[in-house]
Amino acid sequence: METTEGASTIQQPEALDDRVAHAATALDDAVEFTHELRAALHDQLLLLSNEAQLAARSLTTIVAAAIGIGVLLVTSWLGLVAAGTYAMIGLGLEPIVSMLIGVTLNLIALLVPYEMIRRKRRNLGFPVTLRTLQPASQRRSETKAA
Repeated sequence: METTEGASTIQQPEALDDRVAHAATALDDAVEFTHELRAALHDQLLLLSNEAQLAARSLTTIVAAAIGIGVLLVTSWLGLVAAGTYAMIGLGLEPIVSMLIGVTLNLIALLVPYEMIRRKRRNLGFPVTLRTLQPASQRRSETKAA
């Protein structure tokens, strides 16, 4: 009986040491996971910040182009009115032709800010942030499809 008791008392400290070592390892793993999670969150917030800045710049460009379109539309309208006025007042062809050329050039100039808006609008949806938040398997399938 004594040998059995002696053997059990000898095994208990070793089992306790194993449990302590396992708990320490688990704690180290938890701390490491917390640091990795914090780093991943930092990266996501940095990406979100960068895309917010890009979206703000794109929106500013779109608004400026829209104002340009508005100004050009107003001047085009005024040109059309002036052309109509010249047509009614006099039969001289040269003033009308010159006014219509100005209006035509104004309308062609509208294409530049329109194209700027069309190109910049895709930056407003935070595409890279949304892509990184997708599960890896879904990103891989989209990459293969593209």
